[in-house]
Amino acid sequence: ILKIKLKMNQGAVLLPYGCREKKGLRLVLPVIALFCLIALIFSSAPGKTVRAAPAGYVDGRLMLVGDPAKRPAEVNYYQNGRLADWSALKWTDGPNDQGKAAVLTGDGDYIGVGGDQLKIGRMTLTGWINWQGTASNNDDDMYNQRLFTLSNGEEAYITLIPFIHDPETTDQKGELNGLRLTCKFFGESANTFDLFEGLEPSPVSNNLPLHQWHHFAVKADTMALRLYIDGVMWFEKKFLKNISDFNADSLMIGSGLWDEPTLNAWLADVYLYDSALSDSQIKILASGEDPKNDGTQAEKTTYLPTKPPPTTTAPPETLPTATETEQIDENTGTFYGVPLFGLQIIAGVIAGFFLLSIGMSVIYLRKRHNAAEKQIHSEEDRG
Repeated sequence: ILKIKLKMNQGAVLLPYGCREKKGLRLVLPVIALFCLIALIFSSAPGKTVRAAPAGYVDGRLMLVGDPAKRPAEVNYYQNGRLADWSALKWTDGPNDQGKAAVLTGDGDYIGVGGDQLKIGRMTLTGWINWQGTASNNDDDMYNQRLFTLSNGEEAYITLIPFIHDPETTDQKGELNGLRLTCKFFGESANTFDLFEGLEPSPVSNNLPLHQWHHFAVKADTMALRLYIDGVMWFEKKFLKNISDFNADSLMIGSGLWDEPTLNAWLADVYLYDSALSDSQIKILASGEDPKNDGTQAEKTTYLPTKPPPTTTAPPETLPTATETEQIDENTGTFYGVPLFGLQIIAGVIAGFFLLSIGMSVIYLRKRHNAAEKQIHSEEDRG
């Protein structure tokens, strides 16, 4: 076993101790370290898949709601917890009357997938929703509906609620009165949290508006859990876990694990990606374009520009739409508050150090070899 020793000969050179006379082995440690750093840089890049995609994924994504005639065999329709025929699912026109949208009635129906399709390290769940609110005469039925629930029983789950009013749950800004993203990881307190935008007691809320098409995306990239509405990030929480750590066996679109009303909404273009899309790719999705065309110019869509401002629970007026285009820049997120591109710069500097170390090792070896040859020739001359 090689012991590592830091030598200061002709500069900082990393040497395997005990192998000074073996020139090849002197370079082993710097080369190994360099390859590790390169792997680290590429593994932190956005949109990279941790493992090969399971069955049903096409081009890195699993279609949950899309073309009714092209449903993957792994995706199913359920009514009251029982598997139902896919043909029983009703459809309507999608956003801007383009494509088709699945109609979830709020009467115990939802779309589900499980098994190997959820054994992925990173994920982005995206789609369009036109929330219809309560499906009954009871207004309370609009609370606690679940847009989705990814789970391994009640011990590990991620779930998104379009609207919940809970005066007992507060943050520094006020009480919970709107969107709520909740995560629990096998009882670990550090990884059990609620994400919401608190409000002072008021007749308004920051729930997902009713009777309008809005784009949503939930991303988990082994560093953070993030929620995007119409291409804008609303919530972010550091979360150093792989989705595969959940060992999830169920993804329900429109339902949860609890005895609560199911989702009453129209859903279109709902996909599960086996990678963490970049912020720019999510913006492109929210503009109605394909994120695989990343780097193209996309029109600004109608979205809330910064933090979610209060909106009434009744259908609000349509927000103005900007028609100008913008070049979308990459934003790969943060790690403990440090941008990933900064970490890559640091890794590049370290890699440069090791390259310099290799170069100096070669120079040092050549000088030592030349000095040894001169000493041999000198001894031969004296002989």
